[in-house]
Amino acid sequence: LLSSLAFSFILAVPQVPVHEGPEAPTQEAQPTIEDQTGFWKLHSKVVGGEWQVDEHFNRKIFHRFVSGPSDACIYVETRDSSDLEKPLPGLRVIFPDLLTGKVRGIEIADRGAFFDSVYRWEGDKLIRDYSYHLTDGSMVNGEVQETKMELENHWSFEGKSAYRWQLYQKTPAGVTQLIETSFHHRAQLTQLPKPGDAAINASVPLTFLDPLLSKHTSPDNWFMESGWRVKGMGLWTQRNMPNPNFGWDKTAPKVLEVEGFFYWNPNKKGARFIGFSKEGALVEGMTTLNPRQQIESTYTVGPTSASEPITERRPGPLGEQIQTLEDGSLKITWVMVGTDGKPTISEATLK
Repeated sequence: LLSSLAFSFILAVPQVPVHEGPEAPTQEAQPTIEDQTGFWKLHSKVVGGEWQVDEHFNRKIFHRFVSGPSDACIYVETRDSSDLEKPLPGLRVIFPDLLTGKVRGIEIADRGAFFDSVYRWEGDKLIRDYSYHLTDGSMVNGEVQETKMELENHWSFEGKSAYRWQLYQKTPAGVTQLIETSFHHRAQLTQLPKPGDAAINASVPLTFLDPLLSKHTSPDNWFMESGWRVKGMGLWTQRNMPNPNFGWDKTAPKVLEVEGFFYWNPNKKGARFIGFSKEGALVEGMTTLNPRQQIESTYTVGPTSASEPITERRPGPLGEQIQTLEDGSLKITWVMVGTDGKPTISEATLK
């Protein structure tokens, strides 16, 4: 018998995933690769060494900008010089969206904050437009209290040695400056202590992902290794998965090796995934727990800078269901649409 995962492909319009989210590209969208000059300009200015805040600022923080797989993204690590043993307070990634030409950013922070950003340049000034969403867990009359703000952040570079950092809040009444300081480049890295082994529990919206914790492997070389970060607000994952672009794009490998993290998107009211393959493809997903207590996800995989234009129909996403067995093993079922328009099903059990 075919799984319900396959039925959802067969009964629906071809190339519709298990549950197609608002972020999923339409069939008509063509994966033309847009200009990425803005991302590479930022990459050339900030990657390497670390950036320390002005000594007069009220917090002694510094940033490290670290290049991700195939230079397809920039991970931003923020640390407090006065408490280096403290775990990273957030997960932040900046990346080019090759289908839209935008430089985007996703960030979660341990104080319950979520940031969704778009970056753009005006000369040597980088402007970050983003929405700030804060949920600290407090409740009034049975409802979770949320704070939302629209913000704008300016980075005015002075060569590669420093940049002025200004934060503005946007309201219907106008734009108000909130903070101004500067960051200065330092080539020598601060020595960090070895990370502690303290256990981290999942934040409430993501507890259904607990079965993915630790390392799972199969005899046929499928693997998944996950661990909680940022006070349980992000599940960092390294894994492999079938590539739904295989056969459509001659440069696409059959199997993707991916690193990234699951997080709760308060604007979408759901769990999401952001990651990158070792070839540099952007992998985005939406994840939920279905009525059969299976972890169900839909992943879209973008092109890489080496991808060839696809002139036919757009490849569909990858559908995935993960069932937890009694011994803790993960039974994974994948389904995707081939170039012939028919769904292809594969399975693996990871112990």
